[in-house]
Amino acid sequence: MHTASVTEHGTGTGMPHRVRPTITTADGTPLAATVHLPPGDGRVAALVEATSRRIDDVGADGDRVASRLATEFGMAVVRVDRRGTGASGGRRAPRLGLEVTDVGDVVRWVAAQSWSTGAVGVFGHGEDGELALAAATDASVGLGAVVAIGATDDLATNGRHHLGGVPAMLDLAGEPLAELARDGLPPGPDRRHDWLDAWAERTSELAPRLLDRLRHGAFDRHWRDGPLRSGPDGAGLERLVAPIMLIGGWRGSASDNTIRTIERVRVPWRIVVGDGGDTADGIGAAAAAIGVDVVAELAAFVDQHLRGGPPSAARRGQLFVRGPAATGGWRDIDVWPVVGCTTAVRRVPAPRPAVDELVVRGDTGSTGIDPSSWDHRWAAATPPDHRVDDASSLAFDWVHPRAQLLVGAPAVSMRVRSSEVVGQVAVTLSDIAPDGRSTPITSGVLDLACAGRWPADPGGAPDEPARVVAAGEWLDVRVHLATTTWTFVPGHRVRLSIAGADWPRWWPAAAPFVLGVDRGSIRVDLPVVDDLPPSRHHFAPAPGGSGHTDATWRRTYDVVARQTRIELGTSSRAAGGIAERPAVADELTAELGVDVADPGRAWSTARRTFEVDLPDGSGVTRCRSSAELQVRGDRNAFDVELVLRVERDGRPVATRRWHELVDRHPS
Repeated sequence: MHTASVTEHGTGTGMPHRVRPTITTADGTPLAATVHLPPGDGRVAALVEATSRRIDDVGADGDRVASRLATEFGMAVVRVDRRGTGASGGRRAPRLGLEVTDVGDVVRWVAAQSWSTGAVGVFGHGEDGELALAAATDASVGLGAVVAIGATDDLATNGRHHLGGVPAMLDLAGEPLAELARDGLPPGPDRRHDWLDAWAERTSELAPRLLDRLRHGAFDRHWRDGPLRSGPDGAGLERLVAPIMLIGGWRGSASDNTIRTIERVRVPWRIVVGDGGDTADGIGAAAAAIGVDVVAELAAFVDQHLRGGPPSAARRGQLFVRGPAATGGWRDIDVWPVVGCTTAVRRVPAPRPAVDELVVRGDTGSTGIDPSSWDHRWAAATPPDHRVDDASSLAFDWVHPRAQLLVGAPAVSMRVRSSEVVGQVAVTLSDIAPDGRSTPITSGVLDLACAGRWPADPGGAPDEPARVVAAGEWLDVRVHLATTTWTFVPGHRVRLSIAGADWPRWWPAAAPFVLGVDRGSIRVDLPVVDDLPPSRHHFAPAPGGSGHTDATWRRTYDVVARQTRIELGTSSRAAGGIAERPAVADELTAELGVDVADPGRAWSTARRTFEVDLPDGSGVTRCRSSAELQVRGDRNAFDVELVLRVERDGRPVATRRWHELVDRHPS
């Protein structure tokens, strides 16, 4: 490995040094890097961020984080474009293993620098955080600390690709489409003199990983290549060899993975889970989502493990306990499950055999969805009220006998049947206020063909043979709901809603069906505790953001066509993280729709566009990359079309198209 093309920027008094090396991996792949060094001389501990979000332009938020860690906390931060992204060479790695090797090469390079103490950690957000966790399983990398934000411990059950065997719908328009649009942008001309040739080559070789979301079914071994877990009951977590800090939000897709990881690991850990959702925009946006200064918490953990500083918190975990207005707050924990946790059981009274039947509406779930759970930029949208969804579900209420805290993953057992050879059961637990408002607490979904089969069914067995759903046949199922917290208070009720769809988060069933439920078989297991100690940890509030963002979220129902649509969009323009960085425009528009009477007829269309002004030596060139997605479902297949359009200064550079029919029922 070696360094080349090093340029130094901004070395004024009190400002961090910034250098831009190229780090060559053991297999000869050049990785573009930016090193933020704290003011002054002397050796310092370092953090590595290996990211696919382009360190030179789109990933400006990461520059602000790195500059702050260097200036305020005296740490070096090395940001690296992952292979095949940004200004780095090579092709996208198909598996995490190769990228873990890259991280090891970067860590060894950092440890050998004259400014380094040799103590190195890794951090990342989302998929970059998953790479950081994977690196923490390789002792040869030599990490002293790992911080993963909004990351998952495995790909098979992470709540992004599939849940209960049902493929994700809404998430397709999020990070997967953004990834393709980012990858269509060129390497920066100031990094590579051959940037035009490299741009053309990369565009011609692009293979959208978004297609993997639909190509590979829930049981495909493709998803077993996750960062940590390799099977049920925490198998694989023992591989961790470095202290870890996990940061997440209860309303995010990775909340389950974040909290369950600490139950079985054997390394020092700290966890912070706030009342927020997912965002793909980086650490600053994650901080805004959970309302906590994430950078300060990260720095304290790294200081403890890389520099021998004081414990980053008096207790190992801080969880935000959600609840009705004025009842929530932070609590401290040291173990998981929490001390004193018991299972409260709720049953539906059925003095005689009773079967409830439900004609499934394809749009159930769309009024109770919390847009901010997908991206914090929709946090100002109308808070979800699940009453309309409750009306198209089988709903059962219980009165709270006393105040308690829900802390964990509820589960619902029941006997169900479908009138067709396909079917789903979707379960939502809600808090019902005295005025009737229904606030979703947590939810889960299960494809009936996946009952008893891990990873779709967390309680199932791996490699279980495929199940055939016979019309009218009773099945015993157990639906696992996402791990969360809530405050049960007297005067409120808890409601169990059972439906046959949870749209648009998940694709609805392939055909219309009637869901039957044996009322007397319903059992709800709630992990509860009487109380938890209020947290004594002081959280600094999240710093304000930069740039301007507009967000829209609109649900409409076409009475004549009997179709429900959700239109959503975001638009932002922001300067780079450092003064000389180019401005970046980012725009998303999407429409998701479903035939209410025929859930199999659902569709998703979306466009994600990035536009960057890049200095090219003779001025500024405007580069634009737009990724377009269209997915339409029917009884048998998903018809998937992707288009990537790349422009320079308004003139077309390249257009790529992918069209594929994907089987809806892979074994």
